[in-house]
Parts: sequence; C-alpha cells; structure tokens
Amino acid sequence: MEKIPTTYPISSLRHIQDEILAAADNNPVLLTTHGKARVVLVNVEQWNQFIDGYEAMRHALSDEIGKTIEQNKESYIDADDYLDQLEQRHGISEREPSPVG
Repeated sequence: MEKIPTTYPISSLRHIQDEILAAADNNPVLLTTHGKARVVLVNVEQWNQFIDGYEAMRHALSDEIGKTIEQNKESYIDADDYLDQLEQRHGISEREPSPVG
C-alpha cells in the first residue's frame, strides 16, 4: 500500500468515477475539497485487512500491558501509602491544607 495516496479533487467523482474507483482497487485514494484532504477511499479488502491488523495489535498491546502490570504489582504503591511515606520522611502532611497568609 502506498503511503501517499493518489489524489483527486472530489468534484472529479462526477466525471471520472470509474477511474477513481479503479485506482481505489489497488491503493487508497485521497479526495480533496479546495485543495485540502477530505476523504480517503479504501477498497473493502484493504479496509478489512487494516481492521484485522488493528485488532491484532490492540489485543497484543493489551496483553503486554497486562503482563507489565502483573510483573510490577509488587512495586505499586497507592496514593495514601505514598502520602504516609512523605509525612514520615519529611514531617509534612499533604492531606492538610497549607496555611495561607
């Protein structure tokens, strides 16, 4: 798949629809309005491949995050414990508002 798709003005759809659709059979086609990107046409097979790849990557990333969390569970500290450690270490309490004056 090309990184920079073939580009047509969206108004071309009225006149060369068959050419644009034929181009979209091979690679995504970028349609523009007033010279600015507006829509990308992708054939159904490429779209389904993209979605399948996206889903596989999302599941793999989710699994990896789950493994990382599980491996690092022992080093996790919740906010209350952290504030207790600050109070003990520095003689301060983050839970009490500082006097304004």
